[in-house]
Amino acid sequence: MRSPYKDEFPIEKHAFEFLETETIMKPHLKHFLAISILAAIAGCGGDNNDAATISDAASSRVGPPLDPVLVAQGKEIFRTDTFGDEAFWTDTLHMNTVIASAVDPTTALSVGLKVDAEALPPAVVQGIQNGSISLTAPATTVALLKLNAVIGVKGTVETINGVDTLTRVGITCALCHSTVDDSFAPGIGKRLDGWPNRDLNPGAIIALSPALPK
Repeated sequence: MRSPYKDEFPIEKHAFEFLETETIMKPHLKHFLAISILAAIAGCGGDNNDAATISDAASSRVGPPLDPVLVAQGKEIFRTDTFGDEAFWTDTLHMNTVIASAVDPTTALSVGLKVDAEALPPAVVQGIQNGSISLTAPATTVALLKLNAVIGVKGTVETINGVDTLTRVGITCALCHSTVDDSFAPGIGKRLDGWPNRDLNPGAIIALSPALPK
């Protein structure tokens, strides 16, 4: 059956084509994946017209109505679940160490990481605007991770000897599959879930690891 969403959301066209052509997939699995894709679309930013389009498409979908609790769970998983990959990014690559010591926000933005402006408290917004909060200090990156403001990067920040210390770091689906509208500054703005991060440079990010030979 042809998906009614394919034309409404070209970004997700390839995903729906996969669902339609994978004939050996079990029906309940196809339904679960379709809900996951819709959850990502529902999290996309946009104006009121975009929201109305999503609402109209959802109301006209073929099949049982979407469970709002399940959709919310899918959105939370998409945004925050690392599936335990801290074992790679922290234990193997030691990215928490290099982030805390050498990756300031300017560097993070230069390799394609994005900052959710809506996760920033007013005092932080003002500090960035007036320059009292430095975008060239690694401690600022740690502070942004503590605020869960770096999209797709989940950091565990603990206070050790009175200092906020990044002890664990992992990534989520949103690292590659979300971006921002740059409404605050390049790389900083309202998050757009389900949009590809075309600025992301995984090679440059991994190259920052102190575990790799230089």
